Amino acid sequence: LLQVMADTGVDLSSPVLDVPALLVLTPPLRRLVLHAWLDANGGAVSSRAQVLAVEELLQAQGSAERDLEGGRRAYREYDRLRVGRAARGARAAASPPAPAFLSVPGEVSWGEVTLAAEPVGHFFAPDPAREAYVDARALMPPLQVRAPRPGDRVRPLGSPGTRKLQDLLVDLRVPAAARPSVPLVVSGDDIVWVCGLAVAAHARIAPDTRA
Repeated sequence: LLQVMADTGVDLSSPVLDVPALLVLTPPLRRLVLHAWLDANGGAVSSRAQVLAVEELLQAQGSAERDLEGGRRAYREYDRLRVGRAARGARAAASPPAPAFLSVPGEVSWGEVTLAAEPVGHFFAPDPAREAYVDARALMPPLQVRAPRPGDRVRPLGSPGTRKLQDLLVDLRVPAAARPSVPLVVSGDDIVWVCGLAVAAHARIAPDTRA
């Protein structure tokens, strides 16, 4: 087991494991690693049933989860496998923050995120995980920062047409548990920026953009 940890970089003390690294192991060795990992992250000896339940998640596509004994829950989020405490109640998830208005210029806090908007006259290569440049003509201040809603659609920059926001988040490998809390910057009824992920095509910087 120590050799496997050294060869694959498995850290049994971490609540997160790399799925591809687990899949290359033989089934007996993989179950041994999972058993040790669950024990290290639960404070109790894990049963064979728990190990097999977690192993099933490795065959899931995208995101999936399983209840474990002792109030724990295992989650598969694309290439990451993690274990944590199960939410109290019927798998309750924290509600996203209420919508908030963002003036231009201005700044607003939305949950744990702070968003700021300011007019600029020049375009610089952005850090796409943290910022976006859009044509001021595409905005109708004040902007709104809100969570995704059923039926939301957006045409991402480079896409030939509009898409369901849910499908875009799946394609961008956003974990299912995180999708309801992805911040959106909205102008009127139009999504301008899926924060850190995609800029809307209608708000793109064009040759005649001046602000």
